[in-house]
Formats: sequence, C-alpha cells, structure tokens
Amino acid sequence: IIADSNNGMSNFRRHSETCSARSSGDVGQLMMSKSGKLAKKFDRSEYKELVALAIIRHGYTYTFAQHEGNRTIHRYLNDDCVPLSRNTAKNHTLKIHKREKQRLARSLSQLSSRICLTSDVWTSCVGHGFLSLTAHYIDDEWNLHAKILNFCHMPPPHTASALHDKLHDLLKEWRIHKKVFTMTLDNARANDNMQDLLCDTLNVHARLPCGGEFFHIRCGAHILNLIVKEGLKLIDVGITKIKELVKYVTGSEGRKLKFGEIVSGLGISSSRGLWLDCPTRWNSTYKMLVRALP
Repeated sequence: IIADSNNGMSNFRRHSETCSARSSGDVGQLMMSKSGKLAKKFDRSEYKELVALAIIRHGYTYTFAQHEGNRTIHRYLNDDCVPLSRNTAKNHTLKIHKREKQRLARSLSQLSSRICLTSDVWTSCVGHGFLSLTAHYIDDEWNLHAKILNFCHMPPPHTASALHDKLHDLLKEWRIHKKVFTMTLDNARANDNMQDLLCDTLNVHARLPCGGEFFHIRCGAHILNLIVKEGLKLIDVGITKIKELVKYVTGSEGRKLKFGEIVSGLGISSSRGLWLDCPTRWNSTYKMLVRALP
C-alpha cells in the first residue's frame, strides 16, 4: 500500500462499492463444470425432490431409491450424496402430492369459469373397483386444462346411490360443488340414475346452468364403441375363427416358429407378427385382422 492520495481509504471504499462479491466462499466448491459454471454444492433437500419427481413421472416403485445400481451412480456423481431409503422416498412423494393438491385447490377456488367433469369406474385385474374424477376448465388466460382430481378405491356396490355419494363427497372436498357445469359419463344404467341424483343435489347448492338441462353428457367414445361392436357382430363368425387361430399359433414358441417357416415359404411378409385383440379395444380387432389377412 502506497501512502499517497490515490491509495487511501477512499480508494478502498470505491473498490468495495464497484467490485462484485465472490459467488462462493467455499474454496472446495470452486470447481468449474464443462459448461464453465461453478459446480453446485450438494443439496439434500433438492436431491429428495428430484428422486421423488422421478418416481412420480416414470411410475417407479418406492424401492427405486434403494436400487444398488441407482445408488452407485449417485455416489459416483457426488461423494456427498447419501442415498434415500424407501420410506424417505415415499414420504417425500406424498409430500409433493399434498403440495400440488393444495396448489390445484387454490387455482380451482379462484376460477371464474364453470368446470366440466368426466368420471368412470374401472375394475382391476384382481377385481378391485376404482373411480376416477377429472376436471376440465378454461382459465382466465383462455388456456384449456384437464386435471385428474381423484383416482380412488370404489368398493361395491356400484349402485347409483353409492356413486352419487362418492362423487358428491369428492366435489365438496375440492370445494367445486358450486362451480359444476357438465358431467360426462358412459352409458351404464347406474350412471343414468346417478346423474339424476347428482343433478338434483348440485341444484340445491347452486343452480346449474339452464337448471341442469345440459348437465349429463354421454361419452361419445363409448357410444362409438357400442356402434362398432354391434357392427362387428355381422362378421363375428370369421373374427372368432381368426382369434382362435391366433391364440393357437401364439400359444407356444414351437408353433410360432413353425408358422413363421410356413409363411416365409409362401413368400408372405411376417415382420410384424400376429396380433391378438382386446375385448375392450375394438381398434385392436382391426389390427388383428390386418395382421392375419395377407
């Protein structure tokens, strides 16, 4: 330091006011990444968030966090990484669900428009019933949204009264029972009776547009499915024969190999293979016929 007028305290003050502070005081973190940015310090909270989001986005099980191969990768990327346990991954995933549910509830409460609903009931491969409820609405910026509000267990009986009680409870839980416009359902008899009950109930809370005249909308895809199924009955004999043939050929590896040899000998392309249809997907019947017929 030179003791003159150009190198006094005023000069130090000027430098302190114009020079930017260092972005990190930890020398151990001053490592440059390939992109030229300073490497981030390991943040366990952010790490838990990323693992939970991966589980949600890709449908992984909670044990994904405990997979040894996964843990090895994370330790390799950062020595400070302490892998999560199954319970920690589960708890943080549920925490994200609760947070996002609250955020969606706030958005719905501030919504100035009406909400259109769709609902359906499924039976799992082990016989458990599940009910879905989806909200469709347009926000103040005219963006169309579709949000799954609930996908929950629906024990029997699936009567009109039971479905009405379940759906009404869900609507009250989300506090949107006064904002409903329409509900789209398939053509099951229980749904026809249920929508009458729900329409009357919602009219008590807040009168539906046009008194609920347009509340019930029948699912167009379900109607189309019924029309196609009725039409397929005209060629049901041929379809059944092809289906049984496909089942027989694909029933064992030996039959498939022998069938492939015969097809190749006849000069027919078999690169796509046979296709067995699904009873609830009539377009899969079309695929089965296309694959089976030369």
